[in-house]
Amino acid sequence: SAALVNACAVIPTYNPPPALVERVRDLVLDGTRVLVVDDASPSPEADVVLDGCAAAGAEVRREPINAGIGRALNAGHRWATELRADYLLTLDQDTSIPRGYVSRAASLIEQLSPEVRVGLVAPSVLSSRPVASAPLGRAAREAVVAIQSGSVFPVGTLEVAGEFREDFVMDCLDLELCLRLRASGAKVVLHPDLAVTHALGDPTDVTFFGRKITIGDRTLRVSN
Repeated sequence: SAALVNACAVIPTYNPPPALVERVRDLVLDGTRVLVVDDASPSPEADVVLDGCAAAGAEVRREPINAGIGRALNAGHRWATELRADYLLTLDQDTSIPRGYVSRAASLIEQLSPEVRVGLVAPSVLSSRPVASAPLGRAAREAVVAIQSGSVFPVGTLEVAGEFREDFVMDCLDLELCLRLRASGAKVVLHPDLAVTHALGDPTDVTFFGRKITIGDRTLRVSN
């Protein structure tokens, strides 16, 4: 089994799915401390899920107003700093990771040469930008940007680069932070050995007065 690491995870939620309880339980069983920050979910079903997360071992905070995931992620970073954690995992409520994920990510960071200051390590499959340089050793590669869900940060790196932009609310939070990490001299590292399953939304056809919009032979779709 994977060795335990001194790590915390933060999961922002809004009307979280029932499957989140099992994901929280798996993290706790792996030795990761979990903070669930709920962004003022209005549904009664959310109360059941959040209570289940607490019973599974997470600390649950319920925000009085909907303020976006930036604030929730920063609350997790400050919580991890207070607990003197070495690593912080940021995770969306609809992202699944395998057991031992955080320990694997920490091991990958520690395997890189001492000259490489890692801002975060993330799964290659969710990168939306091409690699920026040659491999960093083994299968790790430097990237311009990585999605935050499933990313593992050495806690101190956010002290240098700054936290997530709360005024961005949700979109481009990860892109903007990655650019600041890189500007501070830290590396955004991708690794194929980190596997996640992430829901990117339900694709919906774009329509105009009831007619689908097509480009060539392709229907234009958006993710909701």
